[in-house]
Amino acid sequence: MLDAMELRPFAQRTREAYLHWAIELARHTHTAPDQLVTADLETFILHLLRERHLAPATCAQALQALRFLWCVVLKRPDIVVDLPSPIIPQRLPLILSRAEVARILDAACNLRNRVVLMTTYAAGLRVSEVCHLRVADIDSERMALRVEQGKGARDRYSLLPPQLLEALRLYWRAYRPQVWLFPSRRADIPVDISLVQKWFYAARDKAGVSKRAASTACATPSPPICWKPGSICAPSRACWATATSARRCATCIWPSPAHFPSRRARICWTA
Repeated sequence: MLDAMELRPFAQRTREAYLHWAIELARHTHTAPDQLVTADLETFILHLLRERHLAPATCAQALQALRFLWCVVLKRPDIVVDLPSPIIPQRLPLILSRAEVARILDAACNLRNRVVLMTTYAAGLRVSEVCHLRVADIDSERMALRVEQGKGARDRYSLLPPQLLEALRLYWRAYRPQVWLFPSRRADIPVDISLVQKWFYAARDKAGVSKRAASTACATPSPPICWKPGSICAPSRACWATATSARRCATCIWPSPAHFPSRRARICWTA
């Protein structure tokens, strides 16, 4: 299974999740996977829903892992073809106001934590992308942040507002990072994703924000960014995009700072 996942463009967290569910299935059934039938897999999914009370999205992830195991690894798609996917409720995200975001940033316990949260908010980055920023990724001349190998193994540029640049300079003078912009206790490895999430939860609770915004909360939707001539994503075509859709394009040429929107980009704590 590991070899099959390595041959495909799976993210590391996806590989870990699929392997986790294969191990959970083996612990639950005490049987080799090639000896199981469709009824055994249905029992396992029901066990996750009824006894472990896992969310439908989590059960859907487990089902996807089982489909990969049987369709790709074991070459027996007939076992999983009839397995229904759990219905995932479509919920509106909890949006934090600009005042609530400011309170969360002010509640950070030290300069490093505050700058990490500011970078995530102002640049609209995922928490995994923030953790893997390097000092060399700061482009102060173009007012952009380079994100290497983000989601989907794509490189892209994100916004670098002047206020964030000043905060990063203050942080650099205080901590002097060498390679990783936000290193862990060991300078040669970046800060752990779960640790940054704990910083966010601690600041949110300290700020007294009543909204139980999880680590996937989006703070402030940005107005559309109009890409001026010379700053388009494809030749002979104008492109309107929000900060969210723009960050998915790895080939965008960012406009000058004068064209940046006055409102900040959204915050996204997805890993």
